[in-house]
Amino acid sequence: MIFAGIKENRIQKRFEKSLSKRIQVFSKEKYITKVLIVTSETNFQKEVLLNEFSEKLLLPKEAIDILVFQKKEQPITAETICFSPKSFRWNGKISDSKLQNILDKKHDVLIHLAESNNMYINLLTSCCQVPLKVGTANLDDRMFDLMFTVDVKEIKLFSNELKKYLQILNKIPCSNLKEPA
Repeated sequence: MIFAGIKENRIQKRFEKSLSKRIQVFSKEKYITKVLIVTSETNFQKEVLLNEFSEKLLLPKEAIDILVFQKKEQPITAETICFSPKSFRWNGKISDSKLQNILDKKHDVLIHLAESNNMYINLLTSCCQVPLKVGTANLDDRMFDLMFTVDVKEIKLFSNELKKYLQILNKIPCSNLKEPA
């Protein structure tokens, strides 16, 4: 019990430190090419997430990586990367090699879909070096560049809002514009 308390304290300190040292990462790509979605097991619906975000962001499903937080790690599918409190060392560093490999990949956008403050998901989000971090307004606003006041369970509304703002930022092509004849 004491060890769990020490671990939580260290993770919270690492989270605060990563927020204070946050550097802005810039992408040389004009448009988004790779997306990372971080969610909890309660919000996890793989096909819904993949279909909705690949359609709205005009990306193939292979360009979207999904990380799922579980309180107790149990494999969902072979291609889904799950992480749990056991994926972190006592000092807050990541001990899971699969998780570290996903985080080391270049992503253009991180989408944080968790309905409550979870120190493990928050630490993962804050440590990830991504040019654009998107989340919901009920979480710590220091983690995100773009936040929506939307319930996490409303994936369609969230993806529509994200699409609208990414078009404004010229990060996805405007699909509603007609090309000149």
